[in-house]
Amino acid sequence: MRLMICDEELSLFDLNSNTTVAFLEALWGISNLYNKVHCWLGLFICVFGSLANCVHIFVLSRPAMQKCAVNRLLAIIALCDIATMASYTVFVVRFEFAVDNEEPPLGYDFFWITFLLAHVVCSIALHTITLYLTVVTAFIRYKTLKQVSSLWNHETIACPIFVAVAVLTVFLCIPTFLIHSIIPVSAADPVTHQNLTLYTVGLAEFKQFDTCLFFKLNLWLTGIIFKVIPCVLLLLFTLALLYELEKNSRKRKSMCSGTTLAYRRHSAQSDRTTKILLILLIVFFCTEFPQGILAILNGLFPNDIHQFVYLSLGELLDLLSLINCNTCFIVYPLISSQYRATLRNLANCIRQIAQGRGWQAATANLRSRSRLSEAKLSLASRPLSPFPLTPSPSFRPSPSPSSPSPINTNSTACRRPTLRTLINGGEVPSIRFLDDQDVLL
Repeated sequence: MRLMICDEELSLFDLNSNTTVAFLEALWGISNLYNKVHCWLGLFICVFGSLANCVHIFVLSRPAMQKCAVNRLLAIIALCDIATMASYTVFVVRFEFAVDNEEPPLGYDFFWITFLLAHVVCSIALHTITLYLTVVTAFIRYKTLKQVSSLWNHETIACPIFVAVAVLTVFLCIPTFLIHSIIPVSAADPVTHQNLTLYTVGLAEFKQFDTCLFFKLNLWLTGIIFKVIPCVLLLLFTLALLYELEKNSRKRKSMCSGTTLAYRRHSAQSDRTTKILLILLIVFFCTEFPQGILAILNGLFPNDIHQFVYLSLGELLDLLSLINCNTCFIVYPLISSQYRATLRNLANCIRQIAQGRGWQAATANLRSRSRLSEAKLSLASRPLSPFPLTPSPSFRPSPSPSSPSPINTNSTACRRPTLRTLINGGEVPSIRFLDDQDVLL
């Protein structure tokens, strides 16, 4: 079985050029340096990320957090990331730590080679599901910011969205499964010196149609649909979300004085939300977009990209995917105040259990704190009234009904506008301003 099935293809690198050879040698040298720490670094990220995402799921599964589609989708994303990192942990332990790099084996047992093939396909599918669910959450946040009562953020819509994305992704991963095959190889047992039948994963060959074309189409499918399109969609929805945030901030500034404490606090919070959204977008692009471009180039120059790039940067690309699996847990607490409140309540519950107060008392306290936090956030998310709740210092009510009042309290100019006045075109428009827990639910 040949390593590459496209023999007569275009060459990307001119091996007769000294500059090209020096570049490839530098690339290979960087790869050798990083490969020495990749196994340990990848294992650490997988273990830490799995534990962090378990906490992430526990927080998002609280009743106060389950009332919107975004949080439910984030919990599903965390589950997919845990499955991806768990599979990668087994892969690293079995195919990296348990293998002698000086004398790598020719093949493996059928069970492990089946696991390897399943790991490749399932990792691609799970990671693609998380990418598109991330795009969907950005779209839902944008729709919610435009219309608070948007049906897109209803809690019951999360499951149908996940099922639709999962079914479509599994269908698109069928070519990736078909292009690989399990191949038997003969090897001698190092102890008994008897011939053994081991197995390895190779590229399949088809008699009905052009195998090379099918191979390149699968690479273009992986690069364009699985990587580039999610990046472009996330860019568009994030920019639209940032535009709505800015427009909302301008409306708030037109109603409130720019020097008030409430406005300055909201302005600082909006700036922080904008920066974090940009960080999410940058991390997403830096970890996924290069992989999509390389996959597309691999479809154009399969021999050179596979031999000189993928074999050198394969572990680095895996690291980028693992980093993306942990971005949500690290960044999301910085955005949502409701998430931070729930996480603090969980930490207090764990502290009480550690102090020996008992599981029932700790969980009861957690439920009471969650209800209190939910009530506070519900009050905080109400629209700010542009009118004072207490009378103005200049307003002096008459001391007695008999004494004349210097102010005509029946005058329309002195009367506090009612809701009907605002709806029918009063001097202050009825505008709902969203805080961070409303934007990123």
